[in-house]
Amino acid sequence: MAAIQIGNVSEEVAFNDFTVNVDLLDLAEIYDAALLKFIYGQEPDLSDSTTLSQAMFNLGSTSQVIDGLSEGETYYYKVVADTVAYNSAASMGNVIDERGFMDDLTDNEVEMDKVTDSVTAMDKVTDSEIAMDKVTDSEIAMDKVVNNYWIDPSNLSTWLLSPHIIDTMWSKEMASEKFWKTGTPTIPFTDNEISVGTVPFQDGLGLSFDYNFNDQATTSVIYQIDLTNISQLKLKAESYDSTAARTLIRVRINGTTEISETYNGGSISGGTPLADYTIDTTTYEGICDIQFIGGRYSNTSGTPTGYTRYYQIQLIE
Repeated sequence: MAAIQIGNVSEEVAFNDFTVNVDLLDLAEIYDAALLKFIYGQEPDLSDSTTLSQAMFNLGSTSQVIDGLSEGETYYYKVVADTVAYNSAASMGNVIDERGFMDDLTDNEVEMDKVTDSVTAMDKVTDSEIAMDKVTDSEIAMDKVVNNYWIDPSNLSTWLLSPHIIDTMWSKEMASEKFWKTGTPTIPFTDNEISVGTVPFQDGLGLSFDYNFNDQATTSVIYQIDLTNISQLKLKAESYDSTAARTLIRVRINGTTEISETYNGGSISGGTPLADYTIDTTTYEGICDIQFIGGRYSNTSGTPTGYTRYYQIQLIE
């Protein structure tokens, strides 16, 4: 719905300010929230206007103080509400790119419960760079995304299809860590063999298999993702070992090996440098097991020290 002008408004005038009182209780059964805009100025047509905005949840009564006014001058104002129903794409479109509203929304646990339960609302979130930025900045919002939205592998696919995924979730430590820890590991994440390691080219984190275990060992983490109508899965990966060893980068989908890179160090330490990988997923349909594997095979005795790391999964339709 488009912005609506509110009629049930009153004001209280003081020396150099006035307070606008608004009652939206009549809209509470229709809408989840509203972005109120208090527009004021000295021209009757408000062509010189200043706007103050306020997010409102649990629609009812609220007020806004407008101060810094000049004594003896005449001021004009109006109040407009961008109404929000989370199950309406058009309604979500009213506010999804409003930074102030998204700041308030993503820090509100009750409202984020509602938003992440709505596929319609989350479709708008993933389409918006501002919304994705705000959601991935907020631990409250990301906890709701993980526990409410990502539990459906189809929703996880929608999230990874976002054109803004690289610049938002994958560039942030908290958000990227929450993603990687949703996988099912062959050994617990609390074990020092699987961790979430620092990404050298971003501020985010990557899935890291740390080689501090016995020879000829492999470990993995599996993620369930719906690959219906997905043509490509893109990611970055690298490996390194400081001993004379072989390192392993391997990705399987439903048990089929799609990426396999082995560095055979012989007597030289090293690994596979950071690189982009693209998997053709056109032959896969439905919910698939995406398995990220790390492993090393020592050619010498001693305790290996190294890693395999995976970064920045992105889906392409």
